[in-house]
Amino acid sequence: MEARSGGHRLNTVLAVSLPSRPSLPDPALTALTGWLRCARDVVAASAAAIDAINVFPAPDADTGTNVTQTLTGIVDAAAGGRPGLSRAAVVSAHGNSGAVIGQMVAIAIDRLPVTATESCGTWLAATLRAAAAAATAAVADPVRGTVLSVADAAAEAAGPAAELTPDDGLAVAVAAERAAAEALERTTEQLRPLRDAGVVDAGGLAYLLLLRALVQVLGGASARPVQASRVTGPATPSAAPEPAGEPQYEVMYLLEGADLTTLDRLRERLSAVADSVVVVTARTPSSTATAQVHAHLSRPTLALAPGLAVGTVSGLRVTPLGADPGPDPGARQPLVIIDDPGYEELVRGHGGRPLPPPDDSSLTTRLAVALARSGPDVIMVLPPSAAAAAETATAACAGSGRRVEPVPADDPVQALCALAVHEPTAELAVAATAMRAAAGRVRTGVAAGVDDGWRLVDRLAGAEPELITIITGPAAVDDAAELGRRVAAAHPRAELELLSSGAAGSTLLIGVES
Repeated sequence: MEARSGGHRLNTVLAVSLPSRPSLPDPALTALTGWLRCARDVVAASAAAIDAINVFPAPDADTGTNVTQTLTGIVDAAAGGRPGLSRAAVVSAHGNSGAVIGQMVAIAIDRLPVTATESCGTWLAATLRAAAAAATAAVADPVRGTVLSVADAAAEAAGPAAELTPDDGLAVAVAAERAAAEALERTTEQLRPLRDAGVVDAGGLAYLLLLRALVQVLGGASARPVQASRVTGPATPSAAPEPAGEPQYEVMYLLEGADLTTLDRLRERLSAVADSVVVVTARTPSSTATAQVHAHLSRPTLALAPGLAVGTVSGLRVTPLGADPGPDPGARQPLVIIDDPGYEELVRGHGGRPLPPPDDSSLTTRLAVALARSGPDVIMVLPPSAAAAAETATAACAGSGRRVEPVPADDPVQALCALAVHEPTAELAVAATAMRAAAGRVRTGVAAGVDDGWRLVDRLAGAEPELITIITGPAAVDDAAELGRRVAAAHPRAELELLSSGAAGSTLLIGVES
């Protein structure tokens, strides 16, 4: 079996399971890893140029970085052998283009090793076609002028080349690479955002570099990194920017336990509420699949809730598209679960971050999204009723390197006392331990009116109370003031704290620390 410009080099240069005789998995894996490593290096060296032209589906300048991370994860996983490697291709996916390319690589892995009846060129053409088809099927709303168009063009050119030279893998790869390069140039006119910016599709460029790496390892021309000046063109005047709307987020998570039919329904359901929906899958020994879910939308909970309903979620990532309107991930703010939105301002005033008020999703879903948008160290202040939801939400963020410390708090008084001793610069476990101790020292209760409140304070205070806290809403401000006067007179040495919340109702929330 000969490569056109490499003599009999193909068997020694690439065993990507493309020989004309049976191949063992190990040589196939070695060759496949060599191709992916070469592709990873070329894409990594081109990442800045690819990021610079990333304007679709969101102008977030991270396509080159995402594809590099995707390929790096696959190459690293290859050290463990071929079993489970297609799953690793899906698990490693980052971003829209990373998910699409991860799906293509998973298909290539699944088609190894080559059987004795297949020739290398025929295998390669069939694999490119299967990979392009699987990637298109993974996208809820395929768009012309993206990486999908580039992959389709490569697959279409590979078929005739394989018919002419079925044993020549290099010839097939060269034909696919040339067609992909031509298709990439056409993307500028096929998508308005690309045309307005005068650039080609960033994901399509990353895919082209994968094919160039394949040509190189098959004995052809070297794959060279690209520079920004080689992929950008003269920008034409763009349309007036649309008014800013709600902040948009990229949501990605790993989903286990759903079958392919369920995943198809999930893809359809997400496409009704989100853009750029991609659900890529890898085979598993059972009837279910491993899936990586990707979506762009303004309310991340709407993308997560359907996944939690059909399987086990992990590796949740929520990334702002554009400016981050959320908390500074570098500053640790305890996440506080509250039952009443009226306590939000009190929580913020004490240095905490209240869980967003309820929408049409569950506490588990909202909490998982909040955790995913937090920094690497998270202190979670939560009532006992939220313990199960917190456990599930924490599991959904597993694999992200995030550390979570729970601080139980029976009511807002205990939560605020815990927040009062939080030290943002302290080590996570040390800070959480101090907060749990502070919450545990507070005895609390609810009173209806001044007299009931006075009896409750008398019962909770003991001989020498140090701090007495009274929290009230707008409807009971006068009662709180009168109770405060009685408490101050009876316990002159105690620190008295009167706090006003926006909570509904006329009850008084009282806490005493001795």
